[in-house]
Order: sequence, then C-alpha cells, then structure tokens
Amino acid sequence: MVNKNACEGSMPEEKKFRFLTPIDKYPSSFERRRPSVYGEIIEEFMNSDLQYAEVNDCGRSPTTMYVGLRKYLKKAGNQKVRVLLKRKDGKVFIVREENPP
Repeated sequence: MVNKNACEGSMPEEKKFRFLTPIDKYPSSFERRRPSVYGEIIEEFMNSDLQYAEVNDCGRSPTTMYVGLRKYLKKAGNQKVRVLLKRKDGKVFIVREENPP
C-alpha cells in the first residue's frame, strides 16, 4: 500500500482538534489585556483637582472595587493616592495625599 501524501508531494493533513484552534503566534500581553475600569477611575481622579472623591457605583461590589483599585495603584507604583473603604455604608473613597510616606 502506498501513502497518497508521499506520492502526490502534498503537505500532510492538518491534525483536527476538538477543543483547540491552532494559531500562528503567541498573543502578547497587550493584546490580551482589556481596558481596566480601575485605571480609568484613578486616571480621572489624578487629572482632576479633587483632594477627596467618592467612587460611583460601577456595577461591582464596594469590596471588589476597593481591592481592584488598591491592586491597580500598587502595580502602578502610585503612592500619592489612597483608597478607603467604609464598610458600614458600602462606599469607596479616593484620597490624594500631599506628603506620602
């Protein structure tokens, strides 16, 4: 029995996958990243002249918003802004610090 692919000089058949799709290149982290609402909030605050601000409801729980904003600030290395959570009222505040530690 003769291999048809070898005789015809064509490329071997592509392997079919059930759960995977072959791609040409690995996507960079920039291509995978979605815009962050936390970054937008911090940027809006930094571009304002406000010393203190309450974060509006963005469809996330106050605790989730607080944690997300703190993680964003830590990753960005920003020490001029603090995020506060008032659990009793379920509100998140952003504070600009004049003399950060």
